[in-house]
Amino acid sequence: MSSQLQLFSDIEPMLLQYKNANALTRRDMLLNAITGVQKLSGEITSKNEAKEHYRVLSYTATLINYADILNRMENQQFFDILFDFYKMDLDAELCDWFEFGSPVQMRLKKPISEYTPEIWEKFRTAQKDHLKKIGTETSFDLDQLDIHHPPANQLYPIQIQMLRKLFNEAVDRISVNTKGQIRFAKRHGFYLLPGGGMVETSDSTVEMLAYKMLQEHLEEEHANLYIKAASLYNELDKTLFDQRLLEILDSQQAKSLPNNFQKILKKIINDENTNSKCLHDVINTIDEQKENEKNAHVRKSLIELRALIQVQTFELTPLFAKAFTYIIENTKCVDIQQYLDTRAVGGFQISHVFIFNYPLEEWFKKKFNGVNDALGDDISGSKIERLTLLESITQFKKIKFSHLLIGLAAYNEALDNHILQISTVWDNDQFEVARKAIVSDAAQFLNPVNI
Repeated sequence: MSSQLQLFSDIEPMLLQYKNANALTRRDMLLNAITGVQKLSGEITSKNEAKEHYRVLSYTATLINYADILNRMENQQFFDILFDFYKMDLDAELCDWFEFGSPVQMRLKKPISEYTPEIWEKFRTAQKDHLKKIGTETSFDLDQLDIHHPPANQLYPIQIQMLRKLFNEAVDRISVNTKGQIRFAKRHGFYLLPGGGMVETSDSTVEMLAYKMLQEHLEEEHANLYIKAASLYNELDKTLFDQRLLEILDSQQAKSLPNNFQKILKKIINDENTNSKCLHDVINTIDEQKENEKNAHVRKSLIELRALIQVQTFELTPLFAKAFTYIIENTKCVDIQQYLDTRAVGGFQISHVFIFNYPLEEWFKKKFNGVNDALGDDISGSKIERLTLLESITQFKKIKFSHLLIGLAAYNEALDNHILQISTVWDNDQFEVARKAIVSDAAQFLNPVNI
């Protein structure tokens, strides 16, 4: 495995320049970016020409998406927030300043210039009260954002911290097949890379991040582990298996659930059954509770508990260790800032991206004798779609976070290592469609009144 390297760090100065500019300068920046896209020839004769075309398109798409988010924030429109704070209680005064919308969004009800530090602090107090209410107050340190002296490189001018820290970390993974296709999960009309998520760790070594990434992959893309890994679970020592289950029931996700429900799960664990039968009964019980649960936060805890119970017991099997070794030997890890993830609001998030030589899901499929995966946890209900990078750029308004840049990184790596051939993946028709999508969408911002 290669060590971490931060990619595309030259995007941040571009976005900050746009944020701090007046309307006319913002318009000029967008015009210059669009002019650069229009000047691309589309005639590719070398790997480097292709990489430059992909870079210009992806950077411009990122700038347009950022301009769109900033425009919404500055003009009292809705933007995405973290689910943990969605529809939290606001008093009458805060209701004059903030409004929640569906799905999992909020908006400022007045111009940003009217928000004083006192208003931001009052919102933070409401956040803390909400965290106490749902039992997660120890997981967040909201005071890391200095409301009176925000960071100079803060991308979004809203003095609210929603992620657990000011500077946050996530893991993502990606691979590109020989056709140049990237595997996305599509949910509610939006595309995101499956098998990733935010991580909380004091140990940010590549090995620990790989471990976290493997956990996220299993939680999101192997929701049927309890079925397809039944024989592996049965090979585990019963005492060790039960002990791990009881430890999971002491987790934050379980403690936020009703006491009676926790007792039901513990009774199942204490029954004399095989490990796989025990796990099957626990999962079925959680599913029944989840289907009848009306409280969104409790439902979320049940979904997370369902994933944890399967994955953290699977970690005891030899196959988990083999998968970890496979990741270490067959990936390159790079860092990419998630410039477009508004869930961080006034904070920051960087993604540790694992670029695979061969898809992890295909490796597991062979180990499970071809049994299909099941999507769960945060991507429950999604469908898998495969897009080339040019097709992804065409859909750039629907690509979540900065996952388009992750696709760019994967393409650069595949081209450099001759996994992808330009003659195979470059398509002039796809290029023209992608270019048209970017130029067309940017037009809405080229009127100074709208910037």
